[in-house]
Amino acid sequence: MKNFGQQFFDKRLWWVMLGLLLTHVVAALTQTSAWSWLPLGVIAILAVYLSSKKLEWGLALAFLEIFVGGHGHLIDVSVSGFSLSVREVLFGVVMAVWAIQVAQGRVRPKFVAHRDLPLLVLGIAVVLGTVVGFAQNAAGNAFDDMNGYFTLLYFFPFISITWTNDNRRLFLQMFAVAAAWVGITTLVYLYAFTHLPGLASHELYTFVRDARLAEVTLLTSGRGLQLLGNSPWYFRIFEQSQAISVGFELLLLAATFFLWREPQEKLPKGVWAMHLLMIATILASLSRSFWMGSVAAFGLILILICVSRPRVVVLMKRHVQLGVTTLIAVLTLFLLVAAPLPPRPDLSESSFYKGKDDNTRVVAVSSRWNLLGPMVSEIRAHPLLGSGFGEEVTYISDDPRLRAINPTGEVTTYRFEWGYHDLWLKMGILGLFGFGWFFVTVVSIAFESVHRRDAQAWITVGLTAGLVMLFVANIFSPYLNHPIGLGYMLFLLPFLPWEAVRKPEQAVEPVPRQAFSLKAAAPSVAYKQN
Repeated sequence: MKNFGQQFFDKRLWWVMLGLLLTHVVAALTQTSAWSWLPLGVIAILAVYLSSKKLEWGLALAFLEIFVGGHGHLIDVSVSGFSLSVREVLFGVVMAVWAIQVAQGRVRPKFVAHRDLPLLVLGIAVVLGTVVGFAQNAAGNAFDDMNGYFTLLYFFPFISITWTNDNRRLFLQMFAVAAAWVGITTLVYLYAFTHLPGLASHELYTFVRDARLAEVTLLTSGRGLQLLGNSPWYFRIFEQSQAISVGFELLLLAATFFLWREPQEKLPKGVWAMHLLMIATILASLSRSFWMGSVAAFGLILILICVSRPRVVVLMKRHVQLGVTTLIAVLTLFLLVAAPLPPRPDLSESSFYKGKDDNTRVVAVSSRWNLLGPMVSEIRAHPLLGSGFGEEVTYISDDPRLRAINPTGEVTTYRFEWGYHDLWLKMGILGLFGFGWFFVTVVSIAFESVHRRDAQAWITVGLTAGLVMLFVANIFSPYLNHPIGLGYMLFLLPFLPWEAVRKPEQAVEPVPRQAFSLKAAAPSVAYKQN
């Protein structure tokens, strides 16, 4: 039982969490200060040291920032009129060190056709979308629209690293720390914005807004508000990084069903604690996209569980336990909001209090549907090659705030909520094909891994479920053009049995049913099934 937790958490966890806390505190204190270059410089030096020592260390640091840093603007510095972010610094350092090490012969890319061709096709689509975008659209818009795809260049360090068990365990721990950090900050924000007095709440809001870590929205309508008494309001805490918490919960679900397969086996308390934190985070996000993606991903897990022929009584037991955990998560969120310590402030007189007739989310959905028709028309104009990054579409918004500025409600933008329409519009059919090819390849590997009864099938299934979640969520909330979604796709590369698919004769031999038990693994073997 102990070994499973060690794959995700050890003594280094606390140092990393402390480092994240210290970085966020310093970022908040220097956000509008000329001294913001100092923490950015320290992070750059740390990245150079770690990457030079071991490339995988620097890469893990860069991905930790991607997974917890939202839009990557936790620390920004103005350089000659341009904004230099911590994400850009880490990217520059890791890629520079990788290039130097390739030139020195210390590392070299190792290509696997079955794994790499879909991503190379996607890379070609990005290049074409960039060329067309700069040729036909405003250069500033085109660059701003495509720069998230620079994340795909991390593909080359990923395929240059020798992925030992220790290196895989390092990245599993990075994934777990990121998910835990996002979950903890979500609950902290929920409690803080609900109970802090006006000035403190305003300062915190300014920080998370300008650092683009979270969207904090006061909601004054919905079911259950009467339970809050004289303060019928609550906050929605949405972080794009919550996608990582959802992905980690799906990995925990896969482990829960694949590793503890006997009726007498009990899950460690730490596993249930992480389930509770992740589920509470997903609920607090109030993201329909996350919920839809989670349902689809859980459906895939259940299908693959059935392929592995589980015991029905164990399935029922786990479902009941997860249902109870979900109810506890709901109660936890309610207590964070309703707790009278300190007393909830009266927000009814504040300028952003909407009242019972608040229809902000309804208007947002309406405007999104208004955008769909014009986007389809623009796609039809160039369905094969696309119109390039920075392509603008004009539509009519129902948002009263926009109509206060422009009574017609007409909006022209190159940022869209419809994720797949965005990809098709800007990269053409080749972009969709690249993403689709990668998706089908990964899902097929998950089915083959379960069919072979690989010892690491739970990791393959859990991470594949996370990919399914992102691809479903991308329908309404674009993630596949964002470093978080692209980074997650690359994160899968070290963990899936690519070679076993490419060379079936070398596939892993079937293992007996008992190997799914935690007791089957040795403590010293990282990321193996325990």
